[in-house]
Amino acid sequence: MDKGISSPFVRGAQGYFKVNVGADLIKSNIAQILGTIPGERVMLPEFGCKLRNLLFEPMDTATYYLAKTYIVDAIILWEKRISLNDVELEKDEDKGIFLVSLSWIYNETGTEESSMFLVGNMGVKINE
Repeated sequence: MDKGISSPFVRGAQGYFKVNVGADLIKSNIAQILGTIPGERVMLPEFGCKLRNLLFEPMDTATYYLAKTYIVDAIILWEKRISLNDVELEKDEDKGIFLVSLSWIYNETGTEESSMFLVGNMGVKINE
C-alpha cells in the first residue's frame, strides 16, 4: 500500500510529519491537484488543475462543463492510482467556492471510494 506525507503538513503522533496511506493519501493528493493552479510549482509548472481560474466566472452551462473537464483531465493526468467513476460539481456563488464530489476506484485494491472537496480561492478542503 502506498504511503506519503499528509498535505497540508500536520504533526504525527511521534512528532514528525503525519503519514497518509490508502484512501487518505489519494484524497490528500487530489486536494493538492485541485488546489494548485498550473504554473504555481516552479519545478513542475504543468502540475495542477485550472479549476480555480473559474471561481469568479458565472456558473452557466459552459462554465460547468469546462470546470468538469478541467477536473477530469487533471486527475487522470496526475493521479494514476485511481479510476474516476463520477464527478459532480456545484458552485456556491455566495461563498465563491466549488463543491466537487468525486467517486473513484482505487486500482491497487479495487475498492470504491468517494469524497467531497471544497475548492476556493484560498485552497482546498476535504469535506468528509
